[in-house]
Amino acid sequence: MAHFTFFADESGHVTQEPGISDEVGPSQYLCMGGALIPKARESEVAERLDEIQKKFKKKKFLHAADINHVQKIYLIREILALDIDVFGVVSDKNTLGGFRTRSRGNPQQYYNRTALYLLNILGRHLRDRNIAGDAVEIVFERREHDYEQLQRYIKKVAGNPTGDDVDSIPHVSASSIKARKKEDSHIFSVPDIIAHAVFSAFDRNRNNFGITESRYLRELLTSSLHESSGLELYLIQSSKMKDICQPTSDLLREHGMLVKPRKPVQPSENLEATL
Repeated sequence: MAHFTFFADESGHVTQEPGISDEVGPSQYLCMGGALIPKARESEVAERLDEIQKKFKKKKFLHAADINHVQKIYLIREILALDIDVFGVVSDKNTLGGFRTRSRGNPQQYYNRTALYLLNILGRHLRDRNIAGDAVEIVFERREHDYEQLQRYIKKVAGNPTGDDVDSIPHVSASSIKARKKEDSHIFSVPDIIAHAVFSAFDRNRNNFGITESRYLRELLTSSLHESSGLELYLIQSSKMKDICQPTSDLLREHGMLVKPRKPVQPSENLEATL
């Protein structure tokens, strides 16, 4: 049986309070990126990233915040050339609704909830490709966070999945969830740039003059039309997000990646009770 590692990282602030477009503060979005890599190919991927780091003349980890526009595009193209499966998820804090009240604004619960949606599309991917959940090690970038609580949360949802948005959680192994520092593996460069690409396509703030940068996401979407690999992008509460981020929605629709408008996702009482 083949074994894999799923690397995950986030972009944006975990606080549930959304930022305001003309002020510097918490981001309106929390985005996560993920990459599923066969363990047998981890050395190959790490070596390629090391080569790119040297080409960019960077002494440290290839962090999206520390490389320029052209370098980001080059990095994305090189990652996709490795033919690995990548995933993205974006949450709009303005659409959290009653979740913010029920969770009392707790940032950890919000992080866990967003991770839940990322792991759900991973589970769907594993199910469709007949990959066993216990064959996949799930590694998040370490931050000040209780990852044992995240494990318990995923296990509870897996025991009672309600709705399409969590129906594939039983296909992932919550006990396989762990965390590592970014510096421990160069491969974190992959989910880092994916999360950054999604975040840049949606975020508007005073620093970017309210102008989103969708080029990185466009590169991911265009390249991912390749038959053997692709980006799975999941928009949390996409019907509301469509109205907020029309240019990006047009981009996603152009590539057939935007789900049909529907009612905003409202987690069931059973799901919320697991928090």
